Amino acid sequence: MVKLNIQDFGSSQKLLIFAETAIELEYQYNSLYNFGATSGELFGGDEINDVFIAYIWTNKKKMIKYFSNLLHNRYWLKTGRDPEGSMFDNLITKRAEKLYSEIEKRALPRKMLICNPNEHSFGKITAEK
Repeated sequence: MVKLNIQDFGSSQKLLIFAETAIELEYQYNSLYNFGATSGELFGGDEINDVFIAYIWTNKKKMIKYFSNLLHNRYWLKTGRDPEGSMFDNLITKRAEKLYSEIEKRALPRKMLICNPNEHSFGKITAEK
């Protein structure tokens, strides 16, 4: 099971991905990348307390685009045809905004930073000769 959460940083947002396995984490990242939520890389991916945690940088516009593309794709997979008409596009957009707002309601405070523990590592500390 994959869970998404957001930390708001003004114009950018950190989208946190919590997955039970590394493969679920990779599939979720590929979905986010392919459907337009990010064009950047995946940060983290470490296992902490039996949960794989990673994040990407995104914003509200990209996330609504992601959910819209995801819903279009699901419709196409079920029916075998492309959705047509502005009425359908409006319904998809409203549903995408609702999905985004559900994640936004669970937003984590900015003080609770979740990141790769090795991200700020300076390497080994050793004495010089």
